[in-house]
Parts: sequence; C-alpha cells; structure tokens
Amino acid sequence: SLSFGVINKNYLPYQTVIPILAVLLKELQSKRDIPSCSSKIAKWYWSSIFKETYSGSTDSQIAKDLRQMREWFEDDSQIPEVIVEARKLSNLDLKGEARTTSAIYRGILSLITLQGAKDFITSQPPEYHTLNDHHIFPKNQIKNIELDKKNDINSILNRTLISESSNLKGYLKKLPKEYLK
Repeated sequence: SLSFGVINKNYLPYQTVIPILAVLLKELQSKRDIPSCSSKIAKWYWSSIFKETYSGSTDSQIAKDLRQMREWFEDDSQIPEVIVEARKLSNLDLKGEARTTSAIYRGILSLITLQGAKDFITSQPPEYHTLNDHHIFPKNQIKNIELDKKNDINSILNRTLISESSNLKGYLKKLPKEYLK
C-alpha cells in the first residue's frame, strides 16, 4: 500500500495532487504489476513535491503528468519528465525553506512521519490527531544564538512534529540539551 506520511489536510504538500493521485490509484487496481506501478506513483509524487511542480498553473500539469504516468505504467522506458528533472536536482535549500505552506516544507514533515519519528518528550510515536509543528531549537532562545543563525530559526531543518500535550507542557521552550536526555 502507498503511504505518503500526510497526517491531515494541513500537511498535504499540494491539494492539486489529489485528483491525479485518485485517478492513478484507481487505475493501479487494474494493473498486472501493482508493486511496480505503486513504486512509480511514489516516485512521481515525491518528484512533484521536491520539484514544486504544482506550485503554478496546474490544469496542464495534471493532464501532462497523467498522460506520462499512463505511458510509464505500460513502458518502463517512458519515465515522466518530472521524475527525470527531479533526478537532476543537485541540492535543495532546506536551510532557507521556512514557509509552512510550501510543498517542500510539508514534504519534509511527511518524510519525518514516514520515518517513524517519535515525540521528543515521550519517546512514543506522535499522536497524529493532535500533532504540532514545532521548533527544535526554540524561538525564545534566539537571544542565546549567533546573529547569522537567527534567520535559520524557522527553517524546516529546525522543525519537527510533536504531540500537542508535549507542546503544551512547554518542554520545547528550553534548549535541546535540556529537554533531550
């Protein structure tokens, strides 16, 4: 089964991937090689996220991706353009990725979920229905860090998902060396 780590609609990188994903998942049921086609869907999904394919005009992109995915299902040599382009990515500026609405930001949080992230305080899997996107190094400690690091405080590299109860207890207002044992 396919899983993309999206725990609720607020963490979905793009609403516009839902229609094409729905069509692809429906067509997947009629394919002879479901594992291979599932893998192809996952590659398309993550490539679309990290190439930010759906950040602009989407109607033509949906039609193009759907056509290219159908071709790829039938012929392994017909790799969709978005995947070819994503493979050329040499670096992502994750340090500068701080907009909570960006596809890459939400994609990273989804990857954190998929990798089995545990709540920093309870060491248990997060309570997905009450998750909070929170700073690892707290904003209230900004006075204690170097000036050139202040712009990085909201970077996705300084964010994680924790349960609402851990967040409300205020543990993460301290420095990581104090709350991580």
